[in-house]
Amino acid sequence: MTPPQRASREVNKFRECARVVIDHHFGRPKRVIYLSAGMSNFVFAFSTADGDFIIRISPDAAGIKSFIKKNDLSRDRQDQRPER
Repeated sequence: MTPPQRASREVNKFRECARVVIDHHFGRPKRVIYLSAGMSNFVFAFSTADGDFIIRISPDAAGIKSFIKKNDLSRDRQDQRPER
């Protein structure tokens, strides 16, 4: 299955969203490169002094709620693990 074709205006909108997130968490990246690999998310590659990274941005605003819920569940499970 091939990823959908995206309008450059739409890609640029989500590239800017990615830049804001990247800048906040990693500092200013040199470049943010769109990867047309995502079926439902916008996928971008970027590099910082700490290494090379991938960021996925969902155009579905409700998707973040699902992600946060999964993250919270995962964190709770880790907190409940017995120490070795």
